[in-house]
This record gives sequence, C-alpha cells and structure tokens, in this order.
Amino acid sequence: MVANVGHLQFGAPVKGKSVRMSIRGRVCQADGCATVLSVYNDSEDCSVHGHGKMKFARDR
Repeated sequence: MVANVGHLQFGAPVKGKSVRMSIRGRVCQADGCATVLSVYNDSEDCSVHGHGKMKFARDR
C-alpha cells in the first residue's frame, strides 16, 4: 500500500514506476562548494546551500 502526501510517497515502491534521476557527478552551484550532489537530488544546490527548498513530511 502506498500513501501520497503532496510529492512525498510513503510505503513500498510501486512496481514499474521509474525513479527520476539526475546526471552523475553534478556539483553544488554555490561559489566554493565542492559537494557532489546525489543522483536523486534534482536541485542545483546541496542541502547546505538549498535556501529552504527542502520539503518535509508532516503528520496530518
């Protein structure tokens, strides 16, 4: 069973549903930051320089 809240998905992955991945080896765009971004992070910044773009799951 999968429950969706906004863009967050909880539960086991749905079979056949692909995960969107970014290019490997991307680096944070902030000046002087050499953090290599995860293929699952589709933003251009690392978590330190993301300027509050992260979304958190909340209990409802």
